[in-house]
Amino acid sequence: AAAALADELPIDRRIRLVGPPSDVAQVAGRWSDRCNGAVDTGELFRWYRLRALDDGRRRKGRLDVASSDSIERAVDWMLAFADDVGLPIARDIAAIRIGDAINEGRLMEWRLGDDVVSQLMVSPARFGVIRINGVYTPPALRRDGHSGAITAAVAEQQIARQKVDEIVLDQPASSAATNRMYRRLGFESVADALVVQLVPR
Repeated sequence: AAAALADELPIDRRIRLVGPPSDVAQVAGRWSDRCNGAVDTGELFRWYRLRALDDGRRRKGRLDVASSDSIERAVDWMLAFADDVGLPIARDIAAIRIGDAINEGRLMEWRLGDDVVSQLMVSPARFGVIRINGVYTPPALRRDGHSGAITAAVAEQQIARQKVDEIVLDQPASSAATNRMYRRLGFESVADALVVQLVPR
């Protein structure tokens, strides 16, 4: 299957591969042999599923649904998040994603008073599963538990919904502190995915 896929992939443009590490490595190697292309250094992502929310900490702040007033800041934060995880995106794409999330009530904010200190997005429910992604707190506001607070609050909110059975999220395996945070909240690691860029010559 890896050989068949690699032989069908185009060789005239960059391609992002995502999947189980061994499979991605096989496809990337075959594709590189085929066109003499390069494989950019990849990023390993760890996928988590909520086992049982375990959040006994008292958290300062409150959870809000973002409004259109937040769009510019939210786009900036999405771009910063994408750079942090090594998967940069164009501003126009980020603006579309943020706009859709705001219009659908899926962009969540954690506020201290009137100040937004963290944000994340929730996917639409599909077959009883929702995904939390884009959890971002600016560097100057980190180490105060804001990312954990918003993740726990959203998870609690979502598991109370009748049509949500599972909550999943993913995180670069290289971020030890963030991975510890998710495990502490009750998420368990269920799979790894490798992301690489194929660069034609």
